[in-house]
Amino acid sequence: MENIDLKPTGLVASDFVDCIYLWWAAFKGICAKLDDDTGVTATTYEALCYTAIFNGCIEDTRGGQLINAVSTKAARFYHITPRGYDDPAILECFYDMLDAMETLSEKLDLEGLTFTNYEAIAYTAICTQKVMNQTGESTLGNGSAAFTFRPGGICAEAQIVEFMYNAFEFIHLLTSNETTSGLDGDGTVTDTDYEELWYTDALDRVIMNSVGSTIGNARTF
Repeated sequence: MENIDLKPTGLVASDFVDCIYLWWAAFKGICAKLDDDTGVTATTYEALCYTAIFNGCIEDTRGGQLINAVSTKAARFYHITPRGYDDPAILECFYDMLDAMETLSEKLDLEGLTFTNYEAIAYTAICTQKVMNQTGESTLGNGSAAFTFRPGGICAEAQIVEFMYNAFEFIHLLTSNETTSGLDGDGTVTDTDYEELWYTDALDRVIMNSVGSTIGNARTF
């Protein structure tokens, strides 16, 4: 049986934080790659989908750090490390992740690529929970799982693991060649190694969801 890093019955803080870090690093990598891809017209993916949205500092167990600040959300800046984090930080991070996923997939659908189902396949069908930000002014997600992360209600570990499973699945479905969806199968996109670089090589943690399915890849060290 493959090693499972995150499972609904147990959440190890260091593995959880590593999964968040790996996800943001992969997401940033995809945006940068799209900006450089000669088959994609727009060159503002990283600026609009990552830099304008991610508002925190995340450290992993390998000594890596991702940091980006959004001036309009200065009061909601968060810091997440394997040594500690609080519920407001996770809530804001999850909110930013949904915002980033929706913004990127919507932008791809309007790009004039071969496929126009990025949002439907990789976001709408996958992000089945909702997240309310700390101010309570905005909620993102689809909510078909009938669970909302909200201020004071972030502690359901099984739901946290489910969220991270869905986030990894977003990367997989966005990048892989699924014949009728995914960047690697999109005839307009020039590069065909999005999945290899930003899912297979980048997401080296394995997450199990509530029905026993797994996503991710075995860690390299």
